[in-house]
Amino acid sequence: MANFKTFKADILNTSEANNVKSKTVLYQRNNPDGVMEMRVDSEFEVAKVKHTSAFVTNRDGQWQLTRKTAIKMEFQEAIAMAAQQTMAGVQKGEESPMILSLSETIANGKSYYLIKGVIAEESRQKVKEMLQNNPQFKELLKTLPPNSIPIAKLTLFRIGKGDGILYSTQQYDDKGNKMSEIAYENVQINLPLADNIFAIPRELKIKIAKTVADYTSMLAEDLQ
Repeated sequence: MANFKTFKADILNTSEANNVKSKTVLYQRNNPDGVMEMRVDSEFEVAKVKHTSAFVTNRDGQWQLTRKTAIKMEFQEAIAMAAQQTMAGVQKGEESPMILSLSETIANGKSYYLIKGVIAEESRQKVKEMLQNNPQFKELLKTLPPNSIPIAKLTLFRIGKGDGILYSTQQYDDKGNKMSEIAYENVQINLPLADNIFAIPRELKIKIAKTVADYTSMLAEDLQ
């Protein structure tokens, strides 16, 4: 990511596998003392039911905001979860699961770098085995066609040449069908961001989640 003080973008996340679309507004501020603040406001629909979610990282920690509460996440998994998913089982010292190539492209009059990542078959098999041993994924498999495990063969990353921002990530299966896309739209850099964007609303009840179980239970209580 290029050097910037503040960042705002609309993010459209589309999954062809389960027909889920979500829209997110991302705010980020890099402070002079090195502290990064972030807020993610999401709207998504599952089974024709609309949901909203807000996640905040500020000087006091990481927070999940609900209609009634602000849940402070004090468990390690809250930090490590995304990194684990990104690594997809790759350990230190192993080669990258992708064979990468770089080209350039132009879209809507703007120049981009296009990184093409082809996932090696050995890596895809490793991820497949890892997913099949995951209890939560076993439940998802029941809703998918037989022998259909959504593991990408090809990933395309579109990065702005001038600003270094990742504008989209697209994943494709073996047959060239698009599985998912994450697209950054209405990107704004170095715009004024008010302090209250990253603050916890006073009307929310503060709860502390020490474990994943605490976090899950608190979310369930709020949905009742």
